[in-house]
Amino acid sequence: MVQNSSDMLRPFLLLIAAALAHGADATYVFGFLKTAPGAPKLTSGETAELMKGHMAHLGAMGKRGLVGAGPLVKAGDLRGVLIFHGPTVEQATKMASEDPVVTQGQMVVELHPWRGPAGIGERYQREHAADPAAKVNMMKVKLLLVRGRGDAGPEPDGGPILDESTLRAVAVLRTLDMEEARATVAARHPGFTVEAFEWLVADGVMP
Repeated sequence: MVQNSSDMLRPFLLLIAAALAHGADATYVFGFLKTAPGAPKLTSGETAELMKGHMAHLGAMGKRGLVGAGPLVKAGDLRGVLIFHGPTVEQATKMASEDPVVTQGQMVVELHPWRGPAGIGERYQREHAADPAAKVNMMKVKLLLVRGRGDAGPEPDGGPILDESTLRAVAVLRTLDMEEARATVAARHPGFTVEAFEWLVADGVMP
C-alpha cells in the first residue's frame, strides 16, 4: 500500500499534537538572545572571555529553571534559543538579562509564554545528573516560527505563543529538510509568515 504524504511525514514530527491531546502539555517561557542594536565590536580575546562567562551563566540558570538552550545557525539577529520551565516571564527575563553577553551590550533578551510538550529537558537533566562529566551531544533540528497578527491556531508540531506578540506559534521538526519543514508548517497557517532556522540543541532536551 502506498502511503500518502501525511502518513510519510508523521514519523518525522515531534508528535506534540498527540501529547497535547492527552493533556501532556506544559507552559514554558520561550524566546531568544538577539544581537543588540549597536553592539560594540570585540577582539577575539574579549569574545572568548565573554563566551566563557556566557556558558557559566547558562549553567547557573540550568539550576533555576532553564531547561533548553542552544545557538541558531545563520539566523540573522536571532542568536540563540532559551526555554525555561517554572519561572515567570518576568523572572526568566531578569535571569537572562544578567548574562554577561547582555550586561556587556552584545545581546538583548526576548521571551514569551509558550505552551509546549511536557518533559522538555528532563532526559538531558536525568542523564547528566547521573554523570555530570558525560559528553554533551549536540543535534540539529528545524525551528519554525509562525509570525503575524491574529490567531494562528494551535501548531500541531509545537505550540502556541500565549501573549500578544506577533510571534504566534513555534514548531520543532527533526529530519525534514528546510524547505519541506517550512512548507509543512506554512500549509497549516495560511496568511502567516513562517521563518525556518537550524537550532543546535543538546540531545535529550526535546522529548
